[in-house]
Amino acid sequence: PEYVAQALRAAGVSHMEADVGRVLRMMGTQGGDTSFEQFFEACMVLPAWNAEQLVLTQAGILNLATAPSGTSSLMIVSAGFINGAVSRTLTAPFDRLRAVLATGGETGVGSAARNMLKNEGLRGFWASNLANVVQVGPENAIAFTLN
Repeated sequence: PEYVAQALRAAGVSHMEADVGRVLRMMGTQGGDTSFEQFFEACMVLPAWNAEQLVLTQAGILNLATAPSGTSSLMIVSAGFINGAVSRTLTAPFDRLRAVLATGGETGVGSAARNMLKNEGLRGFWASNLANVVQVGPENAIAFTLN
């Protein structure tokens, strides 16, 4: 850990000696030695961050998942739900075509789309979309909240 601390001092990166040891342990070093592969993997995790930010993140001092100031929990949950609802609604026609083709009643995508449009109208492409939104919306809301 000492040579890493020396390199950080030479680069002008402020750090605590205990943080250097903790980062090296998290990288999976054996006896304080870091292989090039371990160092490379650690650097690739956050390629846009400088060495100081990487050290602070690995030491648990800097939190990656901080929401912008003024963001409430309700905003995050709502954003997740809206994300899931919009993504499912935009892809609903493709899901509906896939379901129709899976039943074996149609031979091709073009004929399935034409028959669905003829028999059910444009709304037929979004049939059962509400069920998808009810399933995916809360799932995405939870994922946004936890991440």
